[in-house]
Amino acid sequence: MELNHAPRLPKDAPIAKGPMKAVLQDSLRLIRNGDGREELFDFTHDRTDSRDLVALPEHQEDLKTLRETLSTLAASRSATPTLSQR
Repeated sequence: MELNHAPRLPKDAPIAKGPMKAVLQDSLRLIRNGDGREELFDFTHDRTDSRDLVALPEHQEDLKTLRETLSTLAASRSATPTLSQR
């Protein structure tokens, strides 16, 4: 999922910092904010995204996998021609 920049939002809104990307896998959600900051949440056990897991040692392998997935999806998306390129 990709959200585009929304400059009229409050400056502290994550989307106000640029395009955001997110990937879901099993119960984990990796969010890459427009400023490059990453957040990792377990949406099965934390439905309000109140506990960021990105720095926890036990989630580093999950984080690596999700980063690879996000990069693969971004690369495949950029290889797909848009309407203006057809």
